[in-house]
Amino acid sequence: DCSVLMNPNTERVTEIDNEFSQLLQHLAIDKGYDATRKLRCPVAALFLKSDVVPPEERDSLHLKMPRTFGVAAQEYSNFKHFVVSAVGATQADGRPPETIKPSNVAIPLVWTLTLLASKG
Repeated sequence: DCSVLMNPNTERVTEIDNEFSQLLQHLAIDKGYDATRKLRCPVAALFLKSDVVPPEERDSLHLKMPRTFGVAAQEYSNFKHFVVSAVGATQADGRPPETIKPSNVAIPLVWTLTLLASKG
């Protein structure tokens, strides 16, 4: 949730980073990871509520979670992050838009299905 990542409470962001990095490590162990080769299973990380993040900062959200992305780079060959919004850009006063315009919602699923189909 981008609203949490954008919060100045860096302690909570660090907790989230630790939790997600541990989750990725547990998933890797369950999938049979060993240090000689990366796992090929697709793993998509979604940054939700991206509408609360200024557009110029969206490409650098992953920098707020260095442990998570470090584990992902080390253990997964098909890991990608996506910035999505279910409603679209918020109004200037922070309210939801009058017209709902989801952004990038289907792209993670298409990416995952494309990878799985190419392995078939």
